[in-house]
Parts: sequence; C-alpha cells; structure tokens
Amino acid sequence: MSLRVTEEGLVVRAPLRLPAAEIDRFVASKERWIAARASEIEALRKERAAFEGMLGGAEAHARFAEECKARAKREIPARAWALAAAMGVRPVSVRVGSARTRWGSCNAKGCINFSWRIIFADRDTIDYVIIHELAHLKHLNHSKAFWGVVARYMPDYGVQRAKLRELHRRLQRENW
Repeated sequence: MSLRVTEEGLVVRAPLRLPAAEIDRFVASKERWIAARASEIEALRKERAAFEGMLGGAEAHARFAEECKARAKREIPARAWALAAAMGVRPVSVRVGSARTRWGSCNAKGCINFSWRIIFADRDTIDYVIIHELAHLKHLNHSKAFWGVVARYMPDYGVQRAKLRELHRRLQRENW
C-alpha cells in the first residue's frame, strides 16, 4: 500500500482485493505523516502565491530566487538519495544548479544534476524528474526499457510531464 498527499487530497493505492478495514487501519496509522505532508503542501501554496503575486521589483525577485535555490539545495538531493535507495541505484553525486533549459541531467559517470527551478513544481512532479534521472543510471537513453523503469516507480509519469511543460511556460512568462 502507498499514500500520497497531493494538492487535490489524499491518494491511497492498495491491492484491489484488500479489505477496506485493513486500508482504513493503514491510513489511520499514518495520520501524523499525512498531517505533516498536508502542512508542507500548504506552505508550498503560500510560497507559490508569493511567487505568482510578486510585485516588489528586481530586488524582491532576486531575494525570492535565492530563498528558492537554498530550499532546492536542501530538499532535492535528500529526496534524490531516498528515491535512489528505493530504486536500487547509487548516483556518484547529486547536485542542484541553475540550468534553464533542463530540469535534470545524468551523465555516463553517474553524476546527476537538477535545476533549482523544479522546486516550483509539486512533490509528485519533482519525484518524476528525480526518478527520470535515476532511471538513466540503469539505461542511459530513452529506450522502451528506460521508460519501463520510469513507469515502475511513477505510473502516471505522463501527467507529470504535462505539468512540467506548463510549469516551464509559466516560468518563462515570469522570467525565471
């Protein structure tokens, strides 16, 4: 079973034949985690509101960008290492930089890089970008086998790709 808290609400994944009472017990046992995640999402909503409604000029824009970069450098590598462990892969390094044209990259040496700008995405979309790059540690291409690895860990990766395209357009409009 798995739980995911999204901006739309709680998503519970469980085997079809699992009794509802067992699912309810599982959800109840994760109540603290669910509340903490909901709190994170609320904080992210507030950050996005500040981002979307920023009217303070270049100085405020630069200050906000620095805060976002610092947050990305704290959160993205930690999440990448956790997902790497779950996927059974081990990158040589995980870094966050300032790339504008790519969300992430993986080289043949196993070094993974992410753009700090993915911090503006929701958690599932960030996870997709991370999973995508980690999958390159198994297949350094975009073959059917590569996409099979991505789908194994992010079955709705097509939805996440669409969200990234929209985020990219928004960031371009806002000059990020």
